[in-house]
Amino acid sequence: MHKNKNNSVLVNKNKSKNGSKNEFIKQCEFNSDGSCYYCLTNGNMLRLYATEKILLNYLSSNDSSMYNLNELKKLYGNGNDKIFTSDDGISCEKVDSFCYKTGYDTSWIYIYLKEHIYDCKFYPYFDWSNINTCFLGVCSKNRPVNLYNAFDGSVLLSFKIVNDKEEIINCYSLCFHPVNNWILCGTNNKCIQVFDIYKPNDLLENRILGTRKGDGQKGIISCIEYKKEGYGNNSIYCIGDYNNCLYLYDDKINHKNKYILKFETKDDSNGITNVKWYDQFSILSGSRNSKNIYLYDIRNNKKYTQNFERFALTNQKYTFDIYKNYLICGDTFGYIHIYDILTNKLIHKQLINKYSPIVSINIHPQYPLLLTGSGTRRFFDNNSDHKVDVFTNLFYNQNNDLNTYDTNCSNMQHDSSLFPLTSKYINSACTIFCDFLT
Repeated sequence: MHKNKNNSVLVNKNKSKNGSKNEFIKQCEFNSDGSCYYCLTNGNMLRLYATEKILLNYLSSNDSSMYNLNELKKLYGNGNDKIFTSDDGISCEKVDSFCYKTGYDTSWIYIYLKEHIYDCKFYPYFDWSNINTCFLGVCSKNRPVNLYNAFDGSVLLSFKIVNDKEEIINCYSLCFHPVNNWILCGTNNKCIQVFDIYKPNDLLENRILGTRKGDGQKGIISCIEYKKEGYGNNSIYCIGDYNNCLYLYDDKINHKNKYILKFETKDDSNGITNVKWYDQFSILSGSRNSKNIYLYDIRNNKKYTQNFERFALTNQKYTFDIYKNYLICGDTFGYIHIYDILTNKLIHKQLINKYSPIVSINIHPQYPLLLTGSGTRRFFDNNSDHKVDVFTNLFYNQNNDLNTYDTNCSNMQHDSSLFPLTSKYINSACTIFCDFLT
């Protein structure tokens, strides 16, 4: 994103007063065909970007075995400041990559909401050839859940989330049903409200998960994910909450104080913020203020079966993604980690942004591209005539003391001959080409 002379991100070209040095990416995600993606910022801004055409044209016209980093460099040309990262992989498998910075001028929609944005989801059957599918859902504080048109940013439909007193309550998480045209809205009222997209004025179902004296789920619903394979696919779903608990439910059963399974994370984390189904029996769960991502087996509901080290040391919502048998996640110190889930080993680690946490990771649905979002709220301390970034000094010095980071990837080699090694943009969204995903 463009920055002014004070290194603050410009939210609006015509209203520079919205610019803030603490404007940073909170979440970003590709749509179903990977042609575009959204970015959420802490300044209550939603932007839609087109995926870089040079990348897509190159990848679509070449076989995966013919991808070449040098050819991509030639396509962009020498001196193009969009390209700023390069890395050679570890000895077991070569990993070539580069990433380009999201530019403000590539955003065709930017929607400013006055209140905090909690979540955003693309419609799963998004198709540019069918205008009726080109929308995304957004939930924000003290507002209804809105479906926005991806062409012009207009509001298509609104779903009002209310309690039993007809008072508007907040929706903290969204999930489109994988089969039915439903949207599930996770609230802070121990319930999930389900709406039919074709009947926005009518509440389809109010799924009460817990009561004051019951044994059901009590925490704020932070994330929802449906099972996509095996028994109960498109019906069984898992829910994470800010009480560090993970619950399994089924669309077909009564939810009131009843659940299929419950997992509880007993560590120093501060709430589950992301869940992913790995296969028909396994769920991966990540929390804020936590140093691990946990894998749970629904056939063994006592505790987690595997854990993957990922230092998420802030209160931000850290998201991760899964590719085949690999877990890809970011951390507070600007690294991307790739784990082999089957062997529970870290097979690759790459520094993407030396100065900011990687809080969002999303894999392109067709091509070997990663979408990353980085940034955090920063505090500056005046030292004589120079401003000192307290966050960078505190956490990056702590990173240097973590021996596990160096020993886990001691055989990694860096090559800066093609592009500079790390990003110089503190708060940014980047698309990374990585032939590891081919």
